[in-house]
Amino acid sequence: MTAMHMAALSDDVEGIQLLLKYGASKDLKSGEGQTALDIAKEANAKKLIALLTAE
Repeated sequence: MTAMHMAALSDDVEGIQLLLKYGASKDLKSGEGQTALDIAKEANAKKLIALLTAE
């Protein structure tokens, strides 16, 4: 599990913004095959979903 996945699990919008700013990939999959977006969708974390789907 990456820092991006941990931030998604804790609904940490600021953490994800920071990770993306410094080049973290939002497409990496966890050992369970989930992306940060998958985790955000499971939690219905609307702000994270919007952030992770923005171009």
